[in-house]
Parts: sequence; structure tokens; C-alpha cells
Amino acid sequence: MIRNLLSTSLALFLCLPVSQAGEQGKENPAGVLSLRTALRLALLQSPELAATQTEIRAAEGRLLQASLKPNPSLDATAENVIGSGPYRGLRATETTLQFNQLVEVGGKRAARVAAANFGRQLAGFDYEAKRLEIFSRTTTLFVQVVAAQRRLELARETRQLTEGVIPAIERRIEAGGANPVEVTRARTAAATVGIEEAQAERDLAQARGRLAASWGAFEPRFSSAQGDLETLPALPALGTLKGRAGSTPALARFGTEIDRRQAELTLAKAVAVPDPTFGIGYRRFSETGEGAAVFQFQLGLPVYNQNQGAIREARANLIKVAQQREAAQVGVSSRVNDAYRTAQAARREIDILRGQVLPGAEEAFRLIDQGYIAGRFSQLELIDARRTLVSARSTLLLAQSAYHQALAELSGLSGSAPGQSPERSQSSPTSSNKSLLRTK
Repeated sequence: MIRNLLSTSLALFLCLPVSQAGEQGKENPAGVLSLRTALRLALLQSPELAATQTEIRAAEGRLLQASLKPNPSLDATAENVIGSGPYRGLRATETTLQFNQLVEVGGKRAARVAAANFGRQLAGFDYEAKRLEIFSRTTTLFVQVVAAQRRLELARETRQLTEGVIPAIERRIEAGGANPVEVTRARTAAATVGIEEAQAERDLAQARGRLAASWGAFEPRFSSAQGDLETLPALPALGTLKGRAGSTPALARFGTEIDRRQAELTLAKAVAVPDPTFGIGYRRFSETGEGAAVFQFQLGLPVYNQNQGAIREARANLIKVAQQREAAQVGVSSRVNDAYRTAQAARREIDILRGQVLPGAEEAFRLIDQGYIAGRFSQLELIDARRTLVSARSTLLLAQSAYHQALAELSGLSGSAPGQSPERSQSSPTSSNKSLLRTK
């Protein structure tokens, strides 16, 4: 299911156009960036994914090497070459040319091939797991860019609100209804907001750089990320997420890992069985000019070394994999719980802010802003109303960003494409990303 899901997603992303190539021949898009383009580039150009894919080729090389039989050897021996008495000179030389072949017994080659084959399968699992991780992480980085863009917009709106009060204060001062110090206070507040705006610009630049790095670019070229944090996809059931998390490559690999460790244990036991070496050759007697066949059989005696240490290590590794699988299952379950609770809390916070806090703050600021001009409210009340409105908008943005990032993490943990509910994972890998793909 995971392979089909990601293959379909990759095929969809390959159909999308991107702009000019960047560093080292890699595509680095300019203009408005969509989530689909970001995901496509991350899949095609991620250095991490490329390294994982190279590991698959390395595992294939190990499998090929494991399947090879031992090479034969050719021995040449000359005896009685230089001596004394009747053996003086080369008259009594005996020359032997012999062909030797070590024969593996005890199932060594089969166990070695099995272990290497399981290693190749594990490399495939790691590749699939890395693809899911990149899907989830790229979506998170994209959400952070969209949120940083909106945070900068809020900072600019706040500065405009703050600076917009200054003319009203000046008019009240001219009319004798306000103290001149209120202008200084308002201008100080505007300068403070300007610092916040500069910080928001810095945060946006950093977020853009992290997103561009996901597809191997040194510097971002896109002008903005096109996304909508207002639309909130439904949160899948916790039981469904946990059920699907158990079949993701990150956990499914442990079954193959156990098989590989078992094959390594079998190999360690087989190595304890000595391999015989058979030889056949021809010996020529220079003194008589005659020749004879030579046969050899060699077998090591496992008196001291019976591969005990390697067998013990292989058994410990087999037990360790079972322990690692249990730890991984607990870890994934804990991460699913944490992300789910984060999403639930963010959704409740969003509902409260949208339904009660933000409308009230906007209405209060509108009334106090109008009343301040008429002299019914003080500057402190106006500043407090503005601060409350800005805080409500910022809190809503943080909650929306947290919700989308929690969904992205849950998608990666459950084996679905980011932003997608698991129930729809097999039909349309990118359909539920629409909350971020659409514009406002």
C-alpha cells in the first residue's frame, strides 16, 4: 500500500511544471510556490533520499557478493631443486602443479545469501520510510513558511494600526483634548512594532531557507508560498491512525530485520563447520622424466575456534531486534498520541478564537477607536484594545499552524500523504492537501 501510495504521488508530482534550474543542475523554482511543487522537488532532489537510494544499490552489491562461490587456487611447487649428493643440481627436481578448490558446507552460502537478501529488503523499507518522512517534513516546512508570511502580514497590519492612531492623537492635542505625551507614547509603540516586523521578516527568511534546503537548494528563489491555513481538514480517528502506523515501513521493517538476524545466526553456526579443500594436480620427476597424479584433501579441525563468539553475538542481535521493535512501537504510539492531542487542542483553541475571542476583540477595537476620537476613551484603553486584537490574531495563527503541522506529523506516522486522512490514502494521495494548495 505504501509503495503504491508514494508511486502514485510521485507520478502526480512529475506532471507539474517547475521553473528554472538552480545549483548543481537542480530545479529551484521562482515565483509563487505550491505545496505540490515543493513535495515533488523534495522527492526528486532531496540529498537524504538520494543517499538512501544509493544504499539500496550498495545492498544489491552485497547480495551479489554473498552469492559468489570461493575462487579456486592454483599451486606450483618445486622440490629437491638445490641440494647435495645425489640431489645436487636440477636432476632430482620434482615439480608439482595443483588445482585446489574450497567447498563450502553446512549451508554457509545459502545463509549468507539469505542475510544479504534481507538486507536488500531492509534498504527498500528504509527508502520508503525516508520518502514518508520527507513528505511529512516538507509539508511541515511549507506550513511554517505560510505561517511566517502571515505573521509578517500581521506585523505590518499592526504597525499600520499603531501609526494610524497618531493623526487622531494629534487632532485631539490641537483641540486641547489630549496630552502631548500621548504622541510620543504612540510613536514609541509604532517603533516597537517596527522591531517586531523586522523579526518577522527574519523568521520568514529562515523558514524559506529551510524549505528550499529540502530539495537541495542553497538559497530560495520562490517569491511566496501559496497556502491557506484557514481551512482545517478533519482529524481522523485516533484508533485508525494507530492501526495504520503499525504497517508503515518504519515498523514493518522489523519483521525483515528479525529474519536477517536469524539468517546471520544460521550463518554463524554454519561457519563453525570446517570447509574441506580438494586438490588435484600433476607431479613430474625430472630425474626419470616420469609423472604422476596428485590428490589432496584438507580439512581444518575445530578444536579451539568453533565460532562461539560470533554465534553468541548473533543470538544477542536477534534478541536486540525484538527489543528495538517494541521500543519503536511504543515510540510511534507515543508520537501519535502527542500529535493527536496537539491537533485536538489546536482545533479547540481555533474554534474559541474564531467564535468568541477574535470577533469580540475586533468589535472592541472598532468601538474604542471611534470613541477615542470623540474623547470617550483614553489612549491607554485604545492601546489595550489594539494589543488585545493583535494578540488574538497572533494566537489564532499559531493555533492554525500547530494544527496543520500536527496533521503533517500524523500523516507521516500513519503512512498517508501529508495532510491526508488515512481512509482516503489509496484513492487520491494529494487530494486532501487542498487546504494548503488553495489560495485565500
